[in-house]
Amino acid sequence: MDQQRDADQGVGRFEVDDREVIHEVIDGEAVLVHLGTGRYHSLRGAASEIWTLVVAGHGTDSIVAAMEGMFEGEPGLVARETRRLLDELLAQGLVRSAAAKATPPVPSPGSRRPFERPLLETFEDMQDLLLLDPIHETGDEGWPKRA
Repeated sequence: MDQQRDADQGVGRFEVDDREVIHEVIDGEAVLVHLGTGRYHSLRGAASEIWTLVVAGHGTDSIVAAMEGMFEGEPGLVARETRRLLDELLAQGLVRSAAAKATPPVPSPGSRRPFERPLLETFEDMQDLLLLDPIHETGDEGWPKRA
């Protein structure tokens, strides 16, 4: 996502639709489930740090700056890969564009570590099971009922 497009479209900050996406970071890996699609996702490499910054309410520029402070890599790589992952999260419906608000302070970087390309892995093997809604889809025919 380039900065010009951010400025043109007002896309600079994202939010998670908590009605559609549940998420948790476990041992440095972010696990996300999109309840609308039944897909679950794993964020690996530097992606869990990006996700944590998104959830905290940081905008694109703030996330890029924080990632560049945390990681070392060839010039432009961290920014390019961070923006690529943000585009991917948006395309998968895991985040949506949000109105601007006060940006939280960028976390202090501490010591920089080697950059691991952020990866979004998508799994559909449990899609049928995840699309079942036992609370809202129960009727006279019982549970489970396919949505």
